[in-house]
Amino acid sequence: METEPSNQHPAWVQELESEFGSANQNAFGTAVFYEQTADGSSRLEELAQKWYQYFCGPNWERFGPENWLGTWKRVGSTSPKMVPLVDELTNLDDAQARLSGLTMLDGRENPSTAKRALSRAFDTPAIEERQIYSIGDGGAMSGLLIAGRRSGGENVFLAFLLD
Repeated sequence: METEPSNQHPAWVQELESEFGSANQNAFGTAVFYEQTADGSSRLEELAQKWYQYFCGPNWERFGPENWLGTWKRVGSTSPKMVPLVDELTNLDDAQARLSGLTMLDGRENPSTAKRALSRAFDTPAIEERQIYSIGDGGAMSGLLIAGRRSGGENVFLAFLLD
């Protein structure tokens, strides 16, 4: 599973990667994943789970898929048109997910730049679908995965996982 080299990603993805890191298999911290689908017909949740597994790398099997997927649940709205992403993250109903969102936003070197990158990626009129999921290993690690699909089959995923 490979993403394109980041220098070939659109500028808005490069900006997101600059703030949150490029694709990796660290299962810790943050990482951005970008994928262009031919027709945009792949279910966004399926793609999100694929990148979540990739992000977990060898830990996916070591701790078991049932643990990683045991915490998987949608915690955000189904419509990106409702509220800006940053506002949604700071007001999630799920307390653990809200804490993860606040930690991800405020734990950046420059929170305002990070919030701008998130908005540019996930609040644009080009976004057709946006989903936010709670993730973790079922133990000490918890976080969020934000998935977005733009018109033209552009898909972006931001994973955030801490212990």
